[in-house]
Amino acid sequence: MNNRKAFLLVVGVYLGVCGLALAGGVPEPNQPNLNNDDISDFYDFAIMANNWQQSGIGLAGDFDDSNAVDIDDLIEFCWSWLK
Repeated sequence: MNNRKAFLLVVGVYLGVCGLALAGGVPEPNQPNLNNDDISDFYDFAIMANNWQQSGIGLAGDFDDSNAVDIDDLIEFCWSWLK
């Protein structure tokens, strides 16, 4: 596949995903709310940071249920910051 075809393929996939997101076809992740105040804020971040790089079952801040608080959980947290 030449560079132009690869570029067009990537752009097509990107536009398709953006279209689904705008149409509501891609669900947003659950809102990380660890202190039950209905907003993801610094207090929730502090709870998550307390378990940073920890592994185990039921950790506060393990938003993706991987049994570890890691970069994937931070990404999910940032997705809903102050929403």
